[in-house]
Amino acid sequence: MKSCIIYGLTDQRGFVRYVGKTINPQRRWAAHKRRGDKDWAASMVILQKDVTEGCAASAEKKWISLLGRENLFNKTGGGAAWANPPSNKIEKTLPWVPGSDLR
Repeated sequence: MKSCIIYGLTDQRGFVRYVGKTINPQRRWAAHKRRGDKDWAASMVILQKDVTEGCAASAEKKWISLLGRENLFNKTGGGAAWANPPSNKIEKTLPWVPGSDLR
């Protein structure tokens, strides 16, 4: 079984604004930068490493719940972000969560 990571995308101030899961962080970061996320996403931080694929969905949900979906651009409790978040979401703040920076 492949190992996944749970990651966060940070805004220019370093606040985690989106939580996702991937098996290839470099490819996923590049995909976010090609989409509308490039307008606000400054870097990717690793929130949790070595998550089995079978546990990745529940780990992602845990992080979204922990950080508060109301503070994130995630559309659901399990992912699916907006490509262009509404401006009222951009104004909210959330403390930065330490992790590996993949800027």
